[in-house]
Amino acid sequence: MRVKSLFAYFIAFSLAAFMFSACEKDDDDDDNQDNTQITNEQALQVISDYATAQNMFAEATDEADNAARVSDDSLENNNGSKAVKDGTYPEISITPFDLDTWPKTIRVDYGPTNMLCEDGRNRRGMINIVATDFYRNSGSELTTTFEDFYQNDYKVEGNHICTNNGENTAGNLTYSLIVNDGHITTPESKHIYYEESTEREWIAGEGTLLNPWDDNYLITGDQSGVSSDSIDYQLNVHVADPLDVLVGCKWVRAGLLDLDIEDFPTITIYYGDGNCDNQATATIYDVEYPIVME
Repeated sequence: MRVKSLFAYFIAFSLAAFMFSACEKDDDDDDNQDNTQITNEQALQVISDYATAQNMFAEATDEADNAARVSDDSLENNNGSKAVKDGTYPEISITPFDLDTWPKTIRVDYGPTNMLCEDGRNRRGMINIVATDFYRNSGSELTTTFEDFYQNDYKVEGNHICTNNGENTAGNLTYSLIVNDGHITTPESKHIYYEESTEREWIAGEGTLLNPWDDNYLITGDQSGVSSDSIDYQLNVHVADPLDVLVGCKWVRAGLLDLDIEDFPTITIYYGDGNCDNQATATIYDVEYPIVME
């Protein structure tokens, strides 16, 4: 699934104004604050670190899923592995290359130096995928790991497991995505840790397997981790209001999620009712703040 949880791109910037205004205390209150309480600056760093980690894994997931689709197409049409194309697409190899033997190992090789990819990201290193069946077959599982893999000079480590849960009662394919031991090392050698457990319903675009731009997903579940300042964070998407992500739209189109940082009140973020626009609303201390997504 080529899913980009685009809310991560704007959180670090868009929440800054209301976080500072909502969490400010009077001078008298400041004198009584617990010295162990995290500061506004630390809270904002948590949000920025989460945005970085989530973005890195969302894009790595995109790459792995696309490689699985290309592999399915290669196997079904017996046209071999996909070679580098104009220096913008990595070499994909499939072992064993037949229709009957499973699991298969899919290696996505970007080479030892940065490759400028089709999505504008620089990548180097290797993505390794173990596939138990064709991507669209119910029960298929993709287990992805990384080998000296970098995106825009951020090192990505850990593993994620994408499982095809078959069709739901609406006739749509559903997938679960688990990220375990996620670890991002920034170009400044800072360390961010990330975990994910989400469910994704593929509601449109399945018929154009090699064209991801019309893919539309509804996403629910949890994400969590530890910031570069060793502060825990967690996000939860409301089951009744899943995130509506259309790959061809720059922004999350709808949905509701809660963001929790230790020693801060829960921040609720509402993305609207389905329009492709850059408007969202954040609520903290029962006060609503408009957000313009980057």
